[in-house]
Amino acid sequence: MRAVGQKEIFTQQRVVAFFQDALGYAYLGNWQGRRDNANLERHHNERFRALMDALMPQWRLYKDELNRAPLAHETWRY
Repeated sequence: MRAVGQKEIFTQQRVVAFFQDALGYAYLGNWQGRRDNANLERHHNERFRALMDALMPQWRLYKDELNRAPLAHETWRY
């Protein structure tokens, strides 16, 4: 791989480490190539549910709460 590519990969790894360590983000891995596979896109909903179940087991309760919440505040003017 070219030197420019190596520098970019190193920088991306540093950014990922910062987001994980300083901000507490979860790294979901390298998704390069997934968009190229049409078969994986058919199973997007199953992948999403599995990912959410693994990272935030209570997500379905939060989803229902947000869906029941009002979309606008009564005193807001549009």
